[in-house]
Amino acid sequence: MKTSEASVTRSAVINTQGLSKTYNPGKATTEVAALKSLDLKVPSNSIFGFLGPNGAGKTTTIKLLLGLIRPTGGRATVFGLDIQRDSVAIRADVELGGTDQTFNCLAGRDMMRSAGQEPQIVLTMPLLVGLDGTEKMSKSKGNYVGVTEPSKEMFGKLMSLPDRLMENYFTLLTETPLPEIHELLRTSHPRDAKEQLAKTIVARYYDTTTAEAEAREFRRVFAEKEQPSEIPEVAVSASELEDGRMGLARLIVVAGFAKSNSEAMRLIAQGAVRIDDQVVNDPKARVALATGTIFRVGKRRWGRIEIGQAG
Repeated sequence: MKTSEASVTRSAVINTQGLSKTYNPGKATTEVAALKSLDLKVPSNSIFGFLGPNGAGKTTTIKLLLGLIRPTGGRATVFGLDIQRDSVAIRADVELGGTDQTFNCLAGRDMMRSAGQEPQIVLTMPLLVGLDGTEKMSKSKGNYVGVTEPSKEMFGKLMSLPDRLMENYFTLLTETPLPEIHELLRTSHPRDAKEQLAKTIVARYYDTTTAEAEAREFRRVFAEKEQPSEIPEVAVSASELEDGRMGLARLIVVAGFAKSNSEAMRLIAQGAVRIDDQVVNDPKARVALATGTIFRVGKRRWGRIEIGQAG
């Protein structure tokens, strides 16, 4: 028996066929294809990972499925309901979104009224500002703290938080009562308040012992200007060396501290790179390396050289 399209659609929670979104179509200089012909089926009672690099169209797809934007091609259904024709058929009681989505959420209320339905309740939540202090936290902007990051990285990032954002972070990320937050920020040195914030968050994703250890290590390295107790080993093949030297930009890339030579050279020119505690600011420098050489990029990235045999 041939399965009908309707029954296939009903068996999938999400079903897309050639779903596409192009901004400014037909305008050669500004046309942007945000999503190209997506065919996707998410069966009921399943766990589905929606992964892809930046620019792959993940956010665009979600906005299309939520009815926040309209597709320029293809079709999609959610629980068998067409995302364009049946957007009001869900009959939502409550919609939860960030404050940046207030307009879209309220637009949904207007659509429901026009369809003779009781408008949904809109509940918006404040956004967490990123570490840059201006944009909302976003992995694509690089201003984020990842919940799966190593505890050292998580603690260090939180300690780099601008002072003015501490109330925002304490309020949204901890269970500390608001009066206690205000008293803490009023009476404590910003560094001490920030340490308490960092320990609270690291303890949530790891444990209290780990949080206390990271606090001690941070104070040792940044307040007492000592080397970290544990410095990651960076393996360098002898074939990379010429007369015992290696291009510093190349070393930074090999260590994984920069994605490209050009990024590494910018870091060097900014004075962010040290070899055995000596600043090197010549982007084209070739530095002498030996097993045990210590180098640092920025404040938190350290490496100990281990010279290996040529491969």
